[in-house]
Amino acid sequence: MMEGGYSPCNTTFNIMINSFGDQERWDDVKNLLANMQSLGLVPNSVTYTTLIDIYGKSGRFNDAIECLDDMKAAGLKPSSTMYNALINAYAQRGLSEQAVSAFRAMRVDGLKPSLLALNSLINAFGEDRKDAEAFTVLQYMKENDLKPDVVTYTTLMKALIRVEKFDKVPSVYEEMILSGCTPDRKARAMLRSALKYMKQTLEL
Repeated sequence: MMEGGYSPCNTTFNIMINSFGDQERWDDVKNLLANMQSLGLVPNSVTYTTLIDIYGKSGRFNDAIECLDDMKAAGLKPSSTMYNALINAYAQRGLSEQAVSAFRAMRVDGLKPSLLALNSLINAFGEDRKDAEAFTVLQYMKENDLKPDVVTYTTLMKALIRVEKFDKVPSVYEEMILSGCTPDRKARAMLRSALKYMKQTLEL
């Protein structure tokens, strides 16, 4: 870039960081950050969000938290998008305690929980086989005027199936319909799966 007389900007570096992160080229990511700062470019909110996202997806949570701390030290305020990415990354690995910690940090930073973050939290509990805790998130939504969506209910059904509480799935499906949510293909598949297991149990 520099040889051609082109002076890179934050956007260029952010795109390259994201690309290298997708390829898990971590040394190149760190070199890019160093080059960026040597050119007098200061990492912005997009830079940090990108870093937290790529680190989280790859399970490099210590690096993700370090970026969050660096961002705060630089006087930048974390965004909901950033916390959503971190909570979702924890959820994908069933790390419910860490997901809850990230959620609490989000609240401490004065950010209103989004439906996306809460659905990810439900997923984290589900993956961690903590169905009771998953339903406390649903209750939290209702108490805080956040309307559950089809993803909320589908994720709850998945959590119940994971712990083999198939008989509870139909009532969640019914609540979803009564709440005004239209079941999608995934939701219908969850119900069919639960009913199938219930039928097999009755035939034993």
